[in-house]
Amino acid sequence: MKTKLNLSLMVLVLTTISCSKIERGNNTLTESLNNAGNVLFYTNAQMILNCGEFDVDIYIDNVLVGTLTRAFLPTGSVPSCNEVNSEEIVKIQKKEGSYSYVALINCSNYGKCEGEFIVSKDSCTKVFLDIYKCETLNKQK
Repeated sequence: MKTKLNLSLMVLVLTTISCSKIERGNNTLTESLNNAGNVLFYTNAQMILNCGEFDVDIYIDNVLVGTLTRAFLPTGSVPSCNEVNSEEIVKIQKKEGSYSYVALINCSNYGKCEGEFIVSKDSCTKVFLDIYKCETLNKQK
């Protein structure tokens, strides 16, 4: 009897968690929400620093949401809202609201870009991580 009760409680907890879960994979973070908009992150880091392989880890409200591994080309262009996740773009869906982000850049020098953005229902917010506006950090490894 105790085993059936424990199993029932576990199924109930898993069902509750799965209904409100955040799915992440292949640079995708999707929240199952009605009042949501898209956010696109892209950078010029590799082209400006000419550093070869690099990672730009993007955090929203201290949660890793994706990683860029290539610059968006051609330099100076802006991605469309129809873009999909790739090495050059991290596209996520967030509910309406204000958010803060931090992007940590590992490219010849370590750098950090910080800022805020606002998401409106059915909107597309683009966040350009411009290496010229990022803070340079000491390289420590």
